[in-house]
Amino acid sequence: MTPERGPVPTRRGRFRRLTAAARRDQLLDTAAELLLAGGLSTLTMERLAEAAGASKGLGYAYFDNIDDLLGALFEREVGNLYTRVIDAMTDTKGLDARIRAAVSAYFDAVARHGALLSALQAAVASRPLARTRPDRATNDFLRELASVLAAELDVEPRVAYAHAAAVVATADSFGRTWKITRLTRTQIEDTCSRFILAGLRESRV
Repeated sequence: MTPERGPVPTRRGRFRRLTAAARRDQLLDTAAELLLAGGLSTLTMERLAEAAGASKGLGYAYFDNIDDLLGALFEREVGNLYTRVIDAMTDTKGLDARIRAAVSAYFDAVARHGALLSALQAAVASRPLARTRPDRATNDFLRELASVLAAELDVEPRVAYAHAAAVVATADSFGRTWKITRLTRTQIEDTCSRFILAGLRESRV
């Protein structure tokens, strides 16, 4: 089946058709809006097409079902988060600077997209895809982070991978409790960074 390419208005008031990639992104954006507005129970393939202003079955040209849609949205959003974190670490040198840059990038994403990320994590965990679809974005990120930590800590790859997993879990815990603690952005970043760095330094002893 050829994906539908619906018209969208241009600056001159005429219409142009979306490319397949642009339409897929539009559907993912719409799914994110529906998930935030009404929760997982309101997200159906038919409702998605209606909200996107497309034909009823359009979503199936891009996604097999809701699980496939949620998996794609999760991979996109989490992948974007991890890309920003890795980019922030790449632009700095030294363990302290890299961890602080990574934590800052992470909390920047939490501040902007925290509600969506939390909703996606809950939605994915409640669906069968949590058991059948590998989390490629997280696995790829852990490998990249492990590579950085292996060099900074001078440890073997499997140890560095364990450290990377611990770093991600720690940052996630701080991110989830940010509102509860009522710490400022500066306080939560500094506390999280110190906690991570203390653990990494101790691991080198």
